[in-house]
Amino acid sequence: MARHAAFAVLCLRACAGVAVVASAATAWASPFDLYGGTPEAMALSAGMTAWAEDGAAAFFNPAGLGLGGAAGKATVQLGYLYYGAALHIDRPATDATALAIPSHAPTRDGVVFGSLLVPLGGVIANRASIGVAFSLPQSGFLNVEAREPLDPQWLRYGTDADRITAVAALGVHPWRWLALGVGVQALASFAGHDTFSVDLNQKVLGGREVTFRLSSATAPIAGITWLPTDAWRVALAYRGAIGLDITQPVSATISGLGELDITASGTVLYTPHTVSLAATWTPTDALSLGVDLRYELWSQAPSPAFAVTLASPADGSLLGSFITAPNATLQPPVAFRDTLTATLAAQYRVPETGVTVRASWGYRPHYGPPPDAQQHYLDADAHLVGAGASLHFADPLGVFPHGLYLDGAAHAQIHPETQVNVAGDPVGPLRYGGAVLAGSLALRFQY
Repeated sequence: MARHAAFAVLCLRACAGVAVVASAATAWASPFDLYGGTPEAMALSAGMTAWAEDGAAAFFNPAGLGLGGAAGKATVQLGYLYYGAALHIDRPATDATALAIPSHAPTRDGVVFGSLLVPLGGVIANRASIGVAFSLPQSGFLNVEAREPLDPQWLRYGTDADRITAVAALGVHPWRWLALGVGVQALASFAGHDTFSVDLNQKVLGGREVTFRLSSATAPIAGITWLPTDAWRVALAYRGAIGLDITQPVSATISGLGELDITASGTVLYTPHTVSLAATWTPTDALSLGVDLRYELWSQAPSPAFAVTLASPADGSLLGSFITAPNATLQPPVAFRDTLTATLAAQYRVPETGVTVRASWGYRPHYGPPPDAQQHYLDADAHLVGAGASLHFADPLGVFPHGLYLDGAAHAQIHPETQVNVAGDPVGPLRYGGAVLAGSLALRFQY
């Protein structure tokens, strides 16, 4: 009987393990949100609300599609982005309890991205355009990691860019002084169900069934750009919240003991409701200056920890005599706060060279509460610094009559060191900070 019980315990652990592995993880924000994606957006520290006029405007402000297509030329861009973190988590504590809790370093990866802007014809020629933008991580279509909330970890820089980002939008420019746009970004939600039975006498598993389902999740994007003069541009944009919902129930029927149901669920790859307000000023044909304010409603974000729900077995079963708490859910609440990110940017077209240079500086406050005895989701205020350039040159093969554009940029997010020492925290004192570096290169052409 003892061996039978041991086998049953092993099966129960496997059941719980399947649920946990399939559950939520630390991975918030997309490469467009964090790094801008395209070289132009990266150089401007993602403050693109009033600048974007190519296919990437589908993400930042769809109204820019109407402006970008006014000349009747389609724009295609394809590039590569790489990011890596030089962040540290220092823990002076040396007691056994603290040492048993691991820290997790942020990921580093590459992303292939692209965008397309296509002007529409007919009676709306030069007044309406459609645009699409996407990003694809080089390591796979999707990467999700489950982390214990107590483990120190940089939530913002988990598997943030390890996802497919896809957006599509329509922009119109009905009057010289106004442009409007609407669009949608898409993500897939994941659900499944595992069932199996355990025969304690034969010590075998049976009735094994696994089902998985991917369904789409969408969020709206909208924008408006006002052009009161040729020199000034004011833009307002909104992106709805979106995330990948994961639900994984596991049902196990164990002979002689009863039936056990465990459900793991959570939300990963989350980005919040975002409202952006921006303005640019072009005092000369060569120089443009801009400011971008981005308000992110992180206070409405779900907990990044996975929830594990254990349903009570039926009355009268042996399992029911040990497990009596109905629907015991383990998901510590996390009180995130809204943030306002400010960015200043400049762009200069060097006369008669085909060269355009860009630079930016921004400040982004942290969105997370300080670590405590239940969670260590680390975040810190960040200085955002970007720089980049574009080179316009003639196509040596003559395939593209409007020439080619080579765009490049570098970006840094610098976190000053933060120290935390909470009484009763099993992790002990923490010091964390550092920088995240990213670079992007793309080829662009019009036809």
